[in-house]
Amino acid sequence: MAVVKANGYGSDALIISKKLQELGIDYFAVAYASEGVILRKAGIITPILVLLPQASSAEKIVKFDLEPSLYSFSVLKKFLEFLKENGLKKYPIHVKLNTGLNRVGFGLDDLPDVISKILKSSNIV
Repeated sequence: MAVVKANGYGSDALIISKKLQELGIDYFAVAYASEGVILRKAGIITPILVLLPQASSAEKIVKFDLEPSLYSFSVLKKFLEFLKENGLKKYPIHVKLNTGLNRVGFGLDDLPDVISKILKSSNIV
């Protein structure tokens, strides 16, 4: 996975991403959906993980075939609601866990509830 957020940390995410895709990279990661949209519009077809999706970005994430890293109950809830309202099934997601940096992510104590919500939804993979 190549993390190309913040315009590839100032190194031009488009140039880097195009070359890495040409070389067969299996995943890209960006901070926000808007960064993923830029890559898609430039012809990147490799899967793109959005590390910090905002609750309001669900439509953009789905429209541009991006994969959200869900890190809070509010973002999880909004994304599941969007998928259900739009009849989308088996959409790929990632779950971010807080393993000690204490920046973002579900705590280990949250896991039973997170797993329960995921298992009850037919809208995500």
